[in-house]
Amino acid sequence: MYIRPRTPRLNAKVERSHKTDKIEFYQLLVYKDDVDLEAKLAEWEDFYNFQRPHGAHKGKTPYEILRERLTSSQTWKALEDSLHNDQLLSAYLSAGA
Repeated sequence: MYIRPRTPRLNAKVERSHKTDKIEFYQLLVYKDDVDLEAKLAEWEDFYNFQRPHGAHKGKTPYEILRERLTSSQTWKALEDSLHNDQLLSAYLSAGA
């Protein structure tokens, strides 16, 4: 089953993410080819997750929120030892945080 595009009542987090990507990434993008686009997208994802303050997180980055949540548990040390920061964030976000 698929959710129709632009249906925030059914898929609000994804729709909000698409809006942010459109306004802050795609509208400002200038690129030459697909390889260039992939590199720019990787830069954007890094900025978005590790540097850009988010209103929903009271000005903190998603990574800062992740670290705060995991620091309060013993899970953080084990995960930090075994995963690189972006892998850790990806695993957390794909778990539906």
